[in-house]
Amino acid sequence: MEKAQQGFQAALQLKQQGNDHYKAGELREALRAYHQGHLHLKSLNLGFSPASLFGAADPGTAVPAELTQAINKLLVDLKNNMAAIFLKQKKFERCEALATEVIQLDATNHKSLLRRAKVGLQEKKRRQFAGKGGKLLLAEHPEPRLLPVTFLIIFLCLLSNLTNV
Repeated sequence: MEKAQQGFQAALQLKQQGNDHYKAGELREALRAYHQGHLHLKSLNLGFSPASLFGAADPGTAVPAELTQAINKLLVDLKNNMAAIFLKQKKFERCEALATEVIQLDATNHKSLLRRAKVGLQEKKRRQFAGKGGKLLLAEHPEPRLLPVTFLIIFLCLLSNLTNV
């Protein structure tokens, strides 16, 4: 439990450092801080202990539900922040991969849904430019159950672009 609390606090500090770097336009340093925070949280192995392999509970590794929820929320935030940086850097595949991971953790996360839609728009533009048509096939969509939401977000993005002209 104490290890989880310490890891959470370290990751929280790294997130704040990343936010400061991001605001200063230091994307590489921000990405490094977010990634280190992500590694701190991943190293906690929540819910796993060697004793659990044999059906025995290990009371020393039990993490309260509130802390587990806070850790999961921070993990989502760190992944979202890394995806934002990759989007700014035009590293669309990495952005989409992280956004997809966030959506798997929280299917209603608007930031990740929007980032995936933006990546989809960029991919469509790239395909049109390359002369391949630009049609996004439904079979290519990684999360078919999110397809209506993705199309809605793309529509809203296009609509906002038309009203800003």
